[in-house]
Amino acid sequence: MSNFDDEVLLACLDALEAGQDPDRILAQYPDQAEAIRPILLIERELSGLSLAPAAGAQARSETLFLAAAASMKAAAARPAGGLRWWQPLLAVL
Repeated sequence: MSNFDDEVLLACLDALEAGQDPDRILAQYPDQAEAIRPILLIERELSGLSLAPAAGAQARSETLFLAAAASMKAAAARPAGGLRWWQPLLAVL
């Protein structure tokens, strides 16, 4: 069971997202500050991480995608091997 009110935590996270200092936020909730502080610090660290793909990853992904698309297009353009389904029927006639 948590040592803080969920609504207080959400208010603290909203304030952190708005750019307020964690110590200033926690000063508003002294009874719950000790329990909430680690969560705010982790959130601050996580929000600073970059979600952008690594350099060159997008180019490699695009190259692989286009190669797969070209392969699928070539396979679709090739006629099916052997007799078509209707050719044996014509041979009987």
